[in-house]
Amino acid sequence: MDILGISFLAGVLVLAYILVNKLRGTSAVSLFQFMRRLRSGAKFRDINVSELEKMLRNREKNSLLIDLREVDVFEKDHIADAISLPFDDFMHEILVNETYGKDEAIILICDHGLKSKVAADILVVWQTRIDGYRKIWHPCVKRMCSNASKKI
Repeated sequence: MDILGISFLAGVLVLAYILVNKLRGTSAVSLFQFMRRLRSGAKFRDINVSELEKMLRNREKNSLLIDLREVDVFEKDHIADAISLPFDDFMHEILVNETYGKDEAIILICDHGLKSKVAADILVVWQTRIDGYRKIWHPCVKRMCSNASKKI
């Protein structure tokens, strides 16, 4: 296992620890269930800015653009029509409430790709259709961002 693989595994374990502590006392999720869902073997692909723009132009009515970053970061700058759902809240919705339908197309964005990958792994377990993946929030996407007044 290379350094990147070890770093990713360490990140997943830290996120699992945070999630378990957040959900402590909630019987709907165990660490075993969470880790089993993470090992789904989902395949991911990076997309570039033009692919993201095309996805956003052609979005279906039942698609969601979910920004997994913290609320304060989202409020500073975000893509128009994105839904702010910080990673921990997203995990709670998926693992406990199971609120997203399997037919919804979902575009996930975050700071560096790790949260999007873990969230996509979870969604793939539920066989949800994934339209967006990791590393979408890149400095070159800034031209598409809204500051609450701009639209894509």
